[in-house]
Amino acid sequence: MWKWIILSMSFAYLATGCAGTSYGASTDGTFPLRPAGAEYPGWEHMCIVFTATNATETLQSSGEKGWELVAIGKQGGDDLMCFKRPKTGA
Repeated sequence: MWKWIILSMSFAYLATGCAGTSYGASTDGTFPLRPAGAEYPGWEHMCIVFTATNATETLQSSGEKGWELVAIGKQGGDDLMCFKRPKTGA
């Protein structure tokens, strides 16, 4: 159950992008708007099915291509690694 909750939260996070339209978090759980004129990159997102035998290779090859690991979870019977990287030309 925890894996599903973490994965669900991760996908919600990925759907908006970590920069989204807000930054930081206040103590009451709300998110203030970005400062006026602040520039943030757009994000690309990717999730890959992995196994115990290819986990290191998947991490290494994704990192070499500029992807940053942001979540690990399960969907159905598959283990997933989810990554993000700044969009080029954003």
